[in-house]
Amino acid sequence: MKKMIMMIFTLILLMTISPSLAEDYSKMSTNELHDIQKSIRSELLKRDLVIGNKTRLFEQDGVSLYLTGDYKDTLLGFQLNVIIINDSDKKISICPEDTKVSVNGWEIPCMTNTQVNAGKKLKGYFVFNLENADIISSDDIEEIELRLYIYDHDNYTRISTLEPIIIQFPL
Repeated sequence: MKKMIMMIFTLILLMTISPSLAEDYSKMSTNELHDIQKSIRSELLKRDLVIGNKTRLFEQDGVSLYLTGDYKDTLLGFQLNVIIINDSDKKISICPEDTKVSVNGWEIPCMTNTQVNAGKKLKGYFVFNLENADIISSDDIEEIELRLYIYDHDNYTRISTLEPIIIQFPL
């Protein structure tokens, strides 16, 4: 019943839209229409991530970063999985500043540089080397603090530096 009401409402809404609006779309190039479609898909993905209780760490300069809630111990260290949406027009890389990463108060190296092409999405991760901290496994992690920066991958210029992010565990 709800679907039927929504469909009727949508049809009424579409019929009330001015014909000139429809003409504007008909005059657009294929690339312009494709860009609109990509923007809509990105926005729908962001809404799905929020509905799915994914934590948004930031959204700035056309780049969004979400925690997936998945993490694990690996041979390289502690892996924290993320989703990156790059709505900018540049290929970007996201890196933590090594001097600004800590786990439970221990400064540690982060060995990740995640790259995403312009207008694309990526399931990525950050890997933290817990070797020099008093942490045996991911079960011992209470808090991760990191400062990320985004830079243009093609010319290595910094686009932005984000405020410190604190992630409380368990997620």
